[in-house]
Amino acid sequence: MKILVWTERRGWHKCMHCKTCIAVCPNGALTFVPDPQAEDGEVLQIDHSKCTRCGTCVKLCPEHVLRFRFVRKKGADLK
Repeated sequence: MKILVWTERRGWHKCMHCKTCIAVCPNGALTFVPDPQAEDGEVLQIDHSKCTRCGTCVKLCPEHVLRFRFVRKKGADLK
């Protein structure tokens, strides 16, 4: 079984924090949260329980920082 997850394409340092992804997400799955270890003090957080993988954020990100990737789900029966 495979599931979709988010992964960085060009590196989070390319993110301009324009918050376009947050504005266009129809389910409110994306937010920026404080992170003292991050260069600019915040990181993008994805609530996978709200994400429907519609791809709107991926399409409209001006820096193409977001993308989907297929991964094997841990513990899944992979017959």
